[in-house]
Formats: sequence, C-alpha cells, structure tokens
Amino acid sequence: MNGDGVEALATLPAKNDCDGGAVWQDAGIPLTTPDARVPRKDARRAGPAYQGHAMADRDLLDRAFHRVLLTFIERGSAPHYTELARDFGLAPEAGRTLLHDLMAAGIPAWLHPSTELIASFAPFNNLPTHYCVSVDGERKWYAQCGFEAAAMCWIFPGKTVVVEAPCLDCGEPLRLTMRDGEVLAAEPETMVGYVSLPPKEWAQDLAFA
Repeated sequence: MNGDGVEALATLPAKNDCDGGAVWQDAGIPLTTPDARVPRKDARRAGPAYQGHAMADRDLLDRAFHRVLLTFIERGSAPHYTELARDFGLAPEAGRTLLHDLMAAGIPAWLHPSTELIASFAPFNNLPTHYCVSVDGERKWYAQCGFEAAAMCWIFPGKTVVVEAPCLDCGEPLRLTMRDGEVLAAEPETMVGYVSLPPKEWAQDLAFA
C-alpha cells in the first residue's frame, strides 16, 4: 500500500485485451465486475483504443477524480497522467490507462483531440476560455462554460470568486461575484445565462455544448 492507501498496481502489458478483462486482472488491477467495460458512448472521449476494455475499480476512479480537481484548485491547471501514476503508486502506463478510464466514466470532461492531455474537467477548463476566474483576487483559473463558472463558488468555500467574461451576444463585459453559493454582485444586474442547444443533445458533444 502507498501513502494514500491505494494498492500499488503492476505495470500493464503493452497491449490491452479488448475482448475482456484478462489483461487488467493479470496486471493486478481491480475491476468493477469480472467483465466491466467502458461504455461505448463515453469511450469516445478517451479515444478509440480504449473502447471495450475492462474498467478500473470505482474507488480508484473516485480517487483520481478527486486528485484532478485538487490539482486544478492548487495550481490552475490539470495533471498529466504520469502525475496521477506517481500519486497512486502506479506505473506510467497504468496511470495513462486510468486517465482514459476516468474520461470514459460519464463525467463532463474530455481530452484534447489526438492527445492524452486533459482539455476540460468540470467546472474547470485546462485550455483558456473567455470565462476567467479569480479567487480572493488571484486570477489563474478558467471555467468550462458559463453554468460551470457559477459552480466555482462551491469549489472554493469561504472565498470570494469572481467570474469575468464577455457577453457572447453583444460583446459587453460581464462580471459575477459569488461566495459559498451566494451571488454578491452581478454586473450588469440584467445578465442571464442561456444555451442554444437542447439539454438532451449535450451529451452527444459536450465540448460543443
């Protein structure tokens, strides 16, 4: 066991067994079921090479999810999969696979196309967006979208969170100040949020939505 209480996992073989969970079991990686599979509709975010392979243990996925969020909070950017591997006592290849599993787990997050770099991980965005976020006067975060920007106040409890962005309709500046779920100021007071795509279609392409 490492310092986080996560069992150290053996290095994965060079190729995944896309027909079942044998490779993961042989590598000592716990599965959610003997034949747990990545849901095909969500595996698109992880890349075609990962469709159908056995998925990592839910507890490990929860820990990875928490670690990614903490890294964003601490430094304003996402961790690389080698950092996840180091944090959990894994071989780099196992950390890489863990990242792809996390992205395929149905959360509002995705990798930059054709890479293994986190592009977005709600409520944060690793790529700069027009939703600039400041916490107690420190500006180093970007929000995934306008609605996720409003959720930033829960990520930083007890702190004053300011979101600044241009209006996508008229281009005028918008500024929203929050603390612990309470809106302290909205400039202008008439600002509203909207999405031009029906919610039922968001999951088809989260980055576009």
